[in-house]
Amino acid sequence: MAGTTGGDAIASLLIVVGALFSRSFWWLDGLLGIGVSLLILQAGLTIIRSSASYLIGESPADDVIQRVKAAVEAEFPQLEGIHHLHVHNYGEHSEVTAHLKVPGAMRVDQAHEIATRVEELMTKEFEGDVTIHVEPEKHGQDGND
Repeated sequence: MAGTTGGDAIASLLIVVGALFSRSFWWLDGLLGIGVSLLILQAGLTIIRSSASYLIGESPADDVIQRVKAAVEAEFPQLEGIHHLHVHNYGEHSEVTAHLKVPGAMRVDQAHEIATRVEELMTKEFEGDVTIHVEPEKHGQDGND
């Protein structure tokens, strides 16, 4: 309730009660001050909770992840997959990162071209800066076929 009109009204009421009765009850002012402090603390925690995911980054909704994965896999069947999709929002700006798994034998220039095209596809979906990390699929323990 703190941070709303109701929370402000309660804080104001506590202050008025404290002003009216603090001469008769010496301890009341301190007690009501603690109450106002708790209301302020609650308002602060509410603000932190509502903005924390934007500050530390958030995973997109599952349906968005599935839609992006399906679009990437349909457009680029030669890929092994896409994972670790993350979105970090900074106000109106978004930073998107993802890992793209490519066949281990794929040439670097081919993997780079595909990563660039995947970035373009994802930029349309997320309207932000997209960074793709390319990972080769390893065949066997030493990475060789």
